[in-house]
Amino acid sequence: MPGISLDKLAQQVRGEIVASTDVSSVLVAAVAALDAAGPTDVTFVSTEKHVLSAVDSDAAVIIVSQAYEQISRPQLLVDSVDQALIETLALFAPQLLAPA
Repeated sequence: MPGISLDKLAQQVRGEIVASTDVSSVLVAAVAALDAAGPTDVTFVSTEKHVLSAVDSDAAVIIVSQAYEQISRPQLLVDSVDQALIETLALFAPQLLAPA
C-alpha cells in the first residue's frame, strides 16, 4: 500500500516531527485508532488520558499537541490535534468519482 513520507505529512498539517531516531524513511499509509494502529498508521492523542495507551502503540507516528517524553514512537507536534486529524483524514480518503 503506497503512503506518504512523515516529512510530507508534517508539512501538510504544519507540524513538527519529534523523534529520537531517523524518520526519513517512515511512510504513513492510513489513519487508525490508537489501539488499532500499526507500523504504517498515523494515530492521535487528543487528551492526556490517552497517553498511556500511546506508550504501547505500534503506530508509525502519533499526532499530539504537546510532546510526551514517555512516548517512544515519533510524534507530530501540532497546534490543534483535531484540525490535524481532519487534514490527515482528507489525505487518505478515497477519491469518489461522480456517476457517469
